[in-house]
Amino acid sequence: MSAKHLVIFEPNAGGHHGLFIQHLLTYWGEEQLNGALELIVTQRFIDTHQQIGALQSRYSNSDIRVSLIDPLPPIKSGSIRALVKHDLRQGALLKRKLSEIRPSHALLMYFDHLQISLGTTLRNIDDTHLAGIYFRPSFHYPIHKTPKAPSPGALQQLRKKLQLKMAMKNPHLQTLFSLDPYVVPTLNTMSRHTNAVVLPDGVERAAGTHSAVDWQIKGNRFVAFCFGSLAERKGVFKVLDALPHIAQAFQQQLALVFAGVVSEKEKHRFYNTVDQMRTHTDVQIIVDDRFVDDAEVQPMIQNADLILVAYQQHIGSSNVLIRAADAGLPVLGSNFGLVGAQIRDHSLGTATDTTNPIAIAAALEAQINQQGNSEFDKEQARRFASNHDATLYAETIFSSLGFK
Repeated sequence: MSAKHLVIFEPNAGGHHGLFIQHLLTYWGEEQLNGALELIVTQRFIDTHQQIGALQSRYSNSDIRVSLIDPLPPIKSGSIRALVKHDLRQGALLKRKLSEIRPSHALLMYFDHLQISLGTTLRNIDDTHLAGIYFRPSFHYPIHKTPKAPSPGALQQLRKKLQLKMAMKNPHLQTLFSLDPYVVPTLNTMSRHTNAVVLPDGVERAAGTHSAVDWQIKGNRFVAFCFGSLAERKGVFKVLDALPHIAQAFQQQLALVFAGVVSEKEKHRFYNTVDQMRTHTDVQIIVDDRFVDDAEVQPMIQNADLILVAYQQHIGSSNVLIRAADAGLPVLGSNFGLVGAQIRDHSLGTATDTTNPIAIAAALEAQINQQGNSEFDKEQARRFASNHDATLYAETIFSSLGFK
C-alpha cells in the first residue's frame, strides 16, 4: 500500500460530479499536495468532462493518474430491487479496484449508491481509509421545520435510515461528507469511528463583469429565470400551470425564461404546455432548449430579476441557490428539505409549496409587485455564496483526509 495515495471512485458520467472532480484536481495541482491522486472513472466520463485531461496535462508535475473502468448497466427501474442490484455492482467494482491499487484513501463520490455494499461486501477489504459524499439525507427534515414527506415516503425514510446505519458500521468508513449541514450532528451520533463533516457545495464564484444576454424581452418586463434540466422533477410544469392563476395585469409584466435541455420523454408535453400558455396568458415565454455551458450560466442569471428553484420534493442541495446568491438575486423555491431550509435560514428569497401552482402564482405576483423582497437579504445571500466556493470545497476534503 502506497503512503498518501487517494483514489476517487466515480463510475457515473453525468451530473455535477465532473465539476466537483475538476475542483479537486485544480486544488491538488495548485497546492502541490504530496502523494498520488488517481481517478477511477469510465471513458465516457473522460469524454464528457474533457477539462479533466487538460488539468492532468497542466499539472503534469503532480502525480495525477486515471484508471479506466467499464461502465455499469443503467438502473432499469426505480424499484428497491434494482437499486440494491446497482449498489452491489458498484461495490463489487470498487472492491476489485481497491484490491488492485491498494490505496491509503478512497473517496466515494456518491456514497448514497454504495450504502448496501458498505454494510455487506465492502467490510472485508485492505486497510484503506474510506470516505464518501452523502448527497440525499432526508430522515431529519421534520426536525428542521420543513414540510413532512408524503405518507408513501415514510417507510422509504425508515429504510434509508436503516441502510445508513449499516453503512456507517463499516470499520473502514472513517469520514462522511455531507452537503446538508443540518444532518451532520445527527450523523455524528450514529457512529463512533465515522466523522461526519459539513462539505461546501463547490461552485465557481462569479468573477468580474459579464456580457449582457439578449433574450429580446418585450418592454420592461420582470424576468423569472429557470435553468438546468428542464424536467417535471424541476417543477417546470408547475410553474407553467401557475401562469393562468396570475392576475392579467401582472401577466403583462412577466417574462418567463427557460434555459437548458428539455428531457426527450417530456419534450412533447413541455412544448404543448408552453404553446397553451402563450395562447391563453399574456406572459412572454422564452425557451432556450440546449445544453447550457457552465460559463454561460452566470451571465444569464445576472440578466434576470428572479431565479426559479421550483423543485418537486427534492432531496439534497442545489447549486442554483448558490449561483443566485452570488449574483445578489432572490430565488423563488421549494419550501421542502434542504433547499427550503437554506432559503429561509439565509434569506435567499421566497420558499413556497412548489407542488401547488396557485402558491407559485401568488409568490410570483408578490415578486412582480415588489412585495416579496422583504424575504431576501442581499448581504446574507452573498455570505452564503462565499461559504460554498470551489476552493473551500476541495480544501475541506483534502484537509479532512489528511492530505493538507
